[in-house]
Amino acid sequence: MYQRSTRILVCIKNLGFDRGNPLKKGQILADGTATVGGELALGKNVLVAYMPWEGYNYEDAVLISEHLVYEDIYTFFHIRKYEIQAHVTSQGPERITKEIPHLEAHLLRNLDRNGIMMLGSWIEASDILVGKLTPQTANESSYAPEDRLLRAILGIQVSTAKETSLKLPIGGRGRVIDVRWIQKMRVSVIIQKGFVYIFHRNMKSK
Repeated sequence: MYQRSTRILVCIKNLGFDRGNPLKKGQILADGTATVGGELALGKNVLVAYMPWEGYNYEDAVLISEHLVYEDIYTFFHIRKYEIQAHVTSQGPERITKEIPHLEAHLLRNLDRNGIMMLGSWIEASDILVGKLTPQTANESSYAPEDRLLRAILGIQVSTAKETSLKLPIGGRGRVIDVRWIQKMRVSVIIQKGFVYIFHRNMKSK
């Protein structure tokens, strides 16, 4: 069972029982990242070659071991949470959508029909997690000719939308393991809030 801790690290819990089976007094219910069989288990017992920098430094030394790299001995996992909100602005409500103009198709490739990242998608930096458009009133000089005509004849206020999507920051990458979408009512206004959880693994540097 994988859960996100308060420090974005993954909490791994191994259950010590099966659903439906009776439990006994003193039985171990679960092991975590620091316990095995109910006993404290920290670190790894490894045999490595230790090479200090310039022969006398120990803080910037190098550990040489293919075993550590290829078998992911010191690999750790992160679950990062990214949040987006959709409000009702003075120009109208913000929209969560996949139909975002002027964006390249590959940036929208993993969005579902509602504009939200699909579970299991592998994403890289700058990929869109949730597509969003925020309405805004355009300047007169930026109107297209047909929009100016509508404004002059019918008095219609032409509005445009600004792309304000949630994007994965530079340097980020990983796989989408969870998406949660909730609605909250505040002063008779519905506010939509979304969370996207990204799973990523790293090698420890020390």
